[in-house]
Amino acid sequence: SLSHYYRVLNFQGENRELVVFNEHLEILNFMKRRDEEKASVMMRKHLETDLTHLKEIFANH
Repeated sequence: SLSHYYRVLNFQGENRELVVFNEHLEILNFMKRRDEEKASVMMRKHLETDLTHLKEIFANH
């Protein structure tokens, strides 16, 4: 249930769903091109962005 809570919080913010969607799309495109290195780098960046976003949400509430 905690994972679900974080997922809900992660979508708070203006245009946040677009940011998440575009990051997922970019990761998928690298995977389709079989570019493991870029897919891996982008996935790490995506997770770091999510973590930063959640920290900001908690700091502001």
